[in-house]
Amino acid sequence: MGHWYSKDGSPQHFITGANGKQRDSTLRDARKHGWYPSVTGILDTIAKPGLVNWMINQSVLAALTIPRIDDEPDDALIARIRKDGAEEGKRAAERGTEIHDDIEKLYLEESDASFVDGDLYLLKHSEIAVEAWKAISKYCGTNDFTPEKTVVGDGYGGKVDLHNDDFVIDYKTKIITDEQWDKYQNGKDPRMAYPEMCMQISAYDKALGGKPRRLVNVFVDRNIAGRVIINEWEVNMYDRFQLLVKYWQLTKNYFPDNEEL
Repeated sequence: MGHWYSKDGSPQHFITGANGKQRDSTLRDARKHGWYPSVTGILDTIAKPGLVNWMINQSVLAALTIPRIDDEPDDALIARIRKDGAEEGKRAAERGTEIHDDIEKLYLEESDASFVDGDLYLLKHSEIAVEAWKAISKYCGTNDFTPEKTVVGDGYGGKVDLHNDDFVIDYKTKIITDEQWDKYQNGKDPRMAYPEMCMQISAYDKALGGKPRRLVNVFVDRNIAGRVIINEWEVNMYDRFQLLVKYWQLTKNYFPDNEEL
């Protein structure tokens, strides 16, 4: 499903089709209405090393656990391995969405840190979300953030996980390995942050306007509460992102700001 935004910032991810039923919006719909593509959709034009490595690892794990059926040909076995890897990706995405939504609720309720340590919040929210909330609050020195702000910039739109006047934050759920966690605990680079992540939050920062903010990725382990890795970027990659915007437009032969509606 592609994500699209009107020029006033309204999400346009779905549309009612000619048959009266709701469906995913498409590039054809975007052309008709002059919608902007999402930041993540634009970033899909480049390879993402972290994601590629994860997908390779899932396929390798599937290959180790899925036996060949009798005289099954190679292509059939490969298809089953790929399907199993895709199913794991779907489950990971669903789990990530659950945690993402739970963290969002903590900020929407404007929770105070004193309550987060209490039993009530552990009943209302998963411990993983609570520990991520606490880690962000500790790192930034505040829990005063606006969650899930929709923005539009020069040729793109998107939704910002968290922001205030000083920070733009995007959090991602991962499986953080013991090796990565140990490195982080010892002040070493766990190698979880990649340039496309910086381009993403740089684009959000620019669209939000105002003074430049600190750009932060927060990696939250999907299974282990409290295993949270925070990466703050020392550079802004908005210029690189704008090159991708132009590349996306040329590839799709679609230039939203030049369309005659």
